[in-house]
Amino acid sequence: MTWPGAPCPAIRAGRHTAGYTERHSPPLPVAIRFLDCVIGADARTLLRGGVPVHPTPKAFELLRLLVTERPRAIPKAEILECVWPGTFVTDASLARTIHEIRVA
Repeated sequence: MTWPGAPCPAIRAGRHTAGYTERHSPPLPVAIRFLDCVIGADARTLLRGGVPVHPTPKAFELLRLLVTERPRAIPKAEILECVWPGTFVTDASLARTIHEIRVA
C-alpha cells in the first residue's frame, strides 16, 4: 500500500462493496484531520493533540484505511487484503492492531 496515492489494491481493482475505482476515488489529501488527530501522508506521521504518536506500520496503514474510507464499513476480507496483502493474518493479530489504534 502506498501513500499518497490510491487507497489499497482491492480498492484500485474495484474488489470491494463501495463501487469506488481508482478513476473515481478522490485524491488523498496531504493531511487528514479527525477529532484531535492529524494523519500526515507525506511523512507517515500521526499527531494526537499536537503530540506525535508512533503506531506500528500496520496500525498506521489500518488507521489510514479506516479514515480514508469512512463512513463506509470495510469488510474484514478487504482490510486484510489492503493492510496485509498476500499474508495469512490471525484474528488475534487483527484485534491487536485495532487495540493499538484505540490506545494511540
